[in-house]
Amino acid sequence: MMISRAKFTAKTPRAHITNVAALECLRDIDLDKKCAEVASPQSAMLHTRWVESFLGEEYCRLWSWGNDPTRKVFLILIN
Repeated sequence: MMISRAKFTAKTPRAHITNVAALECLRDIDLDKKCAEVASPQSAMLHTRWVESFLGEEYCRLWSWGNDPTRKVFLILIN
């Protein structure tokens, strides 16, 4: 069950990412793995675009969601 202030559902998306706290709640009700299975891969969310329309003129495109190659952090795990 979901409770909201709105009296109706939205016709457009309202979230792009799920934060850690939300994932912990989903894990508590055994939905975390299912969500990961149907989630968009990170490679599909490389940029944020500002456009006139879906197929219209693109005004700006910026790296988003930590995908900027100059900001990548690589971790080396040592056993």
